[in-house]
Amino acid sequence: NANWAGLSYANVFANDRQIFVPQFGLPRFEEAFYQRLGAELPGYSIIPIFSRHSMLHNGGIHCVLGIIRDLSSPPPPRSPQ
Repeated sequence: NANWAGLSYANVFANDRQIFVPQFGLPRFEEAFYQRLGAELPGYSIIPIFSRHSMLHNGGIHCVLGIIRDLSSPPPPRSPQ
């Protein structure tokens, strides 16, 4: 399918001690992958996010969630106009 962006587990989003990782509906492979990732990154929560639909539109997790700003921090100073 020419419209399929492909599978990518490289496009993740890390926030504090959480890592949001893509999930495409491949349970046998993905469960092993998430367990291995959790073992390699102790202290981090691995949070799968179903990503098949967003990836079809070239929107990986980092791209989609990267627009969310930490609301507990003040916005950056605005430059004079």
